[in-house]
Amino acid sequence: MKTRRSAFRSRSGIGRGERGQGTLEYVGMIALAALLVLAIVAAFGKGTSLADVVSGALGKITGI
Repeated sequence: MKTRRSAFRSRSGIGRGERGQGTLEYVGMIALAALLVLAIVAAFGKGTSLADVVSGALGKITGI
């Protein structure tokens, strides 16, 4: 016996095509975090410190 909710879902098609969506979002977040880590390593891998990078960026913004 179908409940009203499952009958609505089967008629409207809600829930179909969402299989694996959580996995896809999880993989996307992991890929984004990996890119962020790579960007940080690339920025600071040259021996520059965070203070140098921040002061350089502020200098570009303010023109000093």
